[in-house]
Amino acid sequence: MGSRYVFHTTDLLPIEDEFLQSSGKQEDAYETEFYEDPPIFIADPVQPEPPPPITAEEEGKRTLNAWKLAVIGYYLTCGGPFGIEASIGAAGPLLTYIAFIVFPLIWSVPQAIMAAELALIYRENGGNIVWVQNAFGDFIGWINAYNNLGTNLFTQAITVQLFVGYLFDHEISSTEQWIIRCAFVFVIVLVNITGLGWVSRLSLLFMVLMNLPFIIEAVAMFVQGRFHPEVWKEIPPRDEIYVSLWISTTVYAYGGFDSLGTFAGEVVGGKRTFLTGLFGVLPLNVCNYLLPLLVGYSIDPNYKNWQNLAHFTGVASIIGPWLRWMMVVGSAFSNFGMVNGVANISRNMWAMAKPKHQTKKLPTFIYSWSYRADGGRGEVRPVAAIIVVGAISLGLSAISYNYLVQLMLIFRITNLLLEYAALIRLKYSMPDFPREFSVPFGMVGALLLPLTTVGICGTMLFFAAKKHWVLVMVGFLYNVLIAVVYLLFRLMRKLRHKIRSNNRKKAGIAPVWTEGRGLSSGNSDKSYESLLTHRVIND
Repeated sequence: MGSRYVFHTTDLLPIEDEFLQSSGKQEDAYETEFYEDPPIFIADPVQPEPPPPITAEEEGKRTLNAWKLAVIGYYLTCGGPFGIEASIGAAGPLLTYIAFIVFPLIWSVPQAIMAAELALIYRENGGNIVWVQNAFGDFIGWINAYNNLGTNLFTQAITVQLFVGYLFDHEISSTEQWIIRCAFVFVIVLVNITGLGWVSRLSLLFMVLMNLPFIIEAVAMFVQGRFHPEVWKEIPPRDEIYVSLWISTTVYAYGGFDSLGTFAGEVVGGKRTFLTGLFGVLPLNVCNYLLPLLVGYSIDPNYKNWQNLAHFTGVASIIGPWLRWMMVVGSAFSNFGMVNGVANISRNMWAMAKPKHQTKKLPTFIYSWSYRADGGRGEVRPVAAIIVVGAISLGLSAISYNYLVQLMLIFRITNLLLEYAALIRLKYSMPDFPREFSVPFGMVGALLLPLTTVGICGTMLFFAAKKHWVLVMVGFLYNVLIAVVYLLFRLMRKLRHKIRSNNRKKAGIAPVWTEGRGLSSGNSDKSYESLLTHRVIND
């Protein structure tokens, strides 16, 4: 084949161009191409390019120091111990304690190391969506973005369930459950739309209130003579161990360290700040989980009771009803941390709908139905995305907790493995790029880093397929569906471009090559054709 001319738009946003504003062709500027033949939309393998250096002006706008990053990290990776009781119900106390000690080393630390290198290469907001897109291009970036979105939506649905589960120590009607769920999600959505400033200022108070009941419970355990460490050794019969739920719950508890890369564009100080915030929160998380589990099982040493959702309130009731109500309040503050999750997901969705030259992954209204606070100078508040996240999370909360947490991990597996693949790809393609932090032992270290993650994911999928093969099939079909949607989306755009190109030819509008960059149609410099650039790919 000969040369193929592939045109793409510049990074100018539609709102910044006077001609586009007056002509109403903002969307067209991102979709109009000039070809003899329709363009190829399935992206060719990309050659990753190093990001531009951070300017002093950009560095001056960053505000997240190590302390703030650690607080954000705590809420993204832990946010309190509520919701982990199912691990004891699935595998008994001893296996649960072992998992909660070992998994930080074999699951969380590799994530943190990977995220540190990638976030310090691409010091911009977006996290794994940016990393995978830059490493592999549009198609793999699309697959990764939707698996990341699915993972986060399942996580938010779990939070909605936990909020209701901790409020009551008895069964309530389905109608009452849904009224409470709707009210909770409505408040979360409203807070996100109006702004999160006051939430962030109260984050330390929330942290104290959600952990205080467990500290009091530990003291009461000794006072009432309920400290019985010998019960910690119990292991259920082999046929009663629910391996996939045990692994999924532990991974759910220790996941999300890579999500700190979402805020890489706001971290001031580079390597030292990021590593301090990233690794500083891990010991806190381990203590935050182990103390309630050790104390709780000493008070209620029957692992079958722990199969109930939100059993920490049941344990607190044994000490006294007053402690149960403290536990309910603490869980409410913990689950209210969903506001941070919705903020994170909605901004990712907003970016996925952005009408730029990279693959637009969601409808434009999710991007356009938003506003900036403080008269256009403050943070973006993506109203449509916030509402969509709230509605989907509410709907998914109808699924059983045991299924939700396993589906979350199944979607997370694809997302996480693509992140590790991006690390290896960028290490291979940009070997000489100076890195503030690098995975130890270079390429060998990068290849070895995901091995424990692959082992955990493989084990979980094996046992999930044995017990609930439908869950694994849902994950597989989801990826097939989003791949087909990608191809259809690209085909529709290809056909639309062909029609527009033919119409322009019939109207006598023909693009003319100019020296250097860009195209001209012989019209004014403000024609939107002049916004296009080109490159030549030789086959």
